[in-house]
This record gives sequence, structure tokens and C-alpha cells, in this order.
Amino acid sequence: MRVIAGNAKGRRLKVPKGLKTRPTGDRVKEAIFNIIAPDVAGSRFLDLFAGSGAMGIEALSRGAVEAVFVENDRAAVNSIKANLAVTGFVDHANIITADVFPALTGLCSVFDLVYIDPPYAKQWGKKTIEVLIANQLAAPTATIMLEIRSGDVIPDKCGNFNLLSLRKYGDTSVGFYRNS
Repeated sequence: MRVIAGNAKGRRLKVPKGLKTRPTGDRVKEAIFNIIAPDVAGSRFLDLFAGSGAMGIEALSRGAVEAVFVENDRAAVNSIKANLAVTGFVDHANIITADVFPALTGLCSVFDLVYIDPPYAKQWGKKTIEVLIANQLAAPTATIMLEIRSGDVIPDKCGNFNLLSLRKYGDTSVGFYRNS
């Protein structure tokens, strides 16, 4: 796994060992960032169920001013820390070591881009978006991205956010939501 573009292009990223995390592959990551490219520079990026932190780090590399990573697995958090150090983005990042739902209720920031990659078996996507919206963490012009296993059901609407498109990349699909 590597950073695809921007200031840290080509840097290799550590991935936590074991089966607890399922990193978003480079092909999927590149496709997602091609879609959101106009919105990344100057944005605040929230990476939920962050795993290795690859999505938030990619956003920082492409010009996001801040990335917040929420992850509860210690090995994954250690990977995020190592990846931020190797890419030089430590000063532009905040890591919250906690379960996503309590972390969301404690955040006070507003984010322009939100990436949600919950464990596929849990199907926490809709609940995560609802908690995010209830806590007013998504900017009115935010894009919320939800990664799911291809074939899983994805909600058409969560609060004021509507599903604009669903992109399939092999076993992975990503839904893109915008405020209506």
C-alpha cells in the first residue's frame, strides 16, 4: 500500500497485521480520489474506522489541511502513527483511539470530506452517517463516502444526505452522499 499522489506520493504505508483490518486497496483509493479531487485541497477530512489511515493520509498528501482518524484497534493506531511520521503529516493529524460512536459524540469540528469504512459484517454504515449528522459534524457541502462489500444494501438517504452514486470496484463498493 502506498500514497498515490501529492506531497507524499510513492511513500509506502504500513498495514496492521492480522484480519482485524481490511485496508482499502490502491485501485479503489485512486478511483475515489479521482472523484473527489476538486474538493480535497483545503478540506478537513474525517477517516472513520481508519485502519492504516491510508485514506486520510492520501487526503493530506493531496492538500487537505487536517485529517482526523478514528480507530479503536491499537495495532491499527500504531500503523497510523508510523504512517503519519513517514509521510511528515503528524502536525496536520489527530488520532482518536476509541470506538467510532462515542468518538463522534465528542467531536466538535465540522468536516468537508468523511470516509466511513466499517467492518463489513457489522453493517454500521447507516448508523454512522446518522450519528455524524446528528452531531452536526458534516459541513453543508460535505461529501460522505461509505465503503461496503459489493452486494450489501446501502441506504438511499440518511438525514438530509442523499446517495448520489454507488461505484463498484470488484468486492468493494463505495457510496457517495451529498446534502440535498
